[in-house]
Amino acid sequence: MSEAVLRFAPSPTGGFHLGNARAALFNYLYARHYGGKLLLRVEDTDRDRSTDASLKTILNGLSWLGIEFDGDLILQSEQVESHRKAVVQLLESGHAYYAYETPEELDALRVEAKATSKRVQYNRDLGQAERDAFEREGRDSVVRFKVPEGETTWVDTIRGVQRWDNREIEDFVIQRSDGSSVYNLAVAVDDHNMGVNLVFRSADHLSNTPKQKMLFEALSWEVPTYGHSTLILGPDGKKLSKRNGATTVTEYQERGFLSEAVFNYLALLGWAPGDGREIFNREELIDMFS
Repeated sequence: MSEAVLRFAPSPTGGFHLGNARAALFNYLYARHYGGKLLLRVEDTDRDRSTDASLKTILNGLSWLGIEFDGDLILQSEQVESHRKAVVQLLESGHAYYAYETPEELDALRVEAKATSKRVQYNRDLGQAERDAFEREGRDSVVRFKVPEGETTWVDTIRGVQRWDNREIEDFVIQRSDGSSVYNLAVAVDDHNMGVNLVFRSADHLSNTPKQKMLFEALSWEVPTYGHSTLILGPDGKKLSKRNGATTVTEYQERGFLSEAVFNYLALLGWAPGDGREIFNREELIDMFS
């Protein structure tokens, strides 16, 4: 692989919690150790939950930890035209299709799929006349990706070979009825356009990876290398998250913790240099990280 290009891509929908901070830090340490680039993309397409206050909190936390990025901040909401072009390309190449099922029809399809232990079978083969009839009815349409037969595999840099049976993945929506793109499509397009070739993120994104890999392949783009770290769990054994009592970086700041101490602490959550030490400065962590 040529120069490693990584990205940290937070969503500004809450505080900057430790799980997100660790993801940013691991990407930072890898990029600095191997002489790669680290880009910052804000995934702000959730119009209902994204706020300027959350974005400010994230940027402040990154600055406090001393995590620096290469290039300008990129807002996903400003990449809409690129997302739409990709959807058109997928439609024209036969990898996607318009779907007009009503909520009631979707419920019936899901009941049928459950009864037969198969994935939902959508109507992939609507002709223009049928589409025109649905349009005259005033039905909303979404665009779904046509999941291919077989399996999706990749070599995860942390977890080794990963195999996903495509029969377990139903044709997923890539464009909503209002014309906005859905998460996996937007991420794949943005990663490609940014030149990202190495994606480090937490294990809760594992189920997104086969979908994003399918999209890359359908668009004839080079697929990034993926690595998925362990999750940080709370006292109850559940994933530490913004909705599950996660401690934010801001709270550590307000309690008077030194940024260097939090940086050191986060670096050793799921990684260790193997020499038994627990205290390192920034330069030592960069030098040892792999």
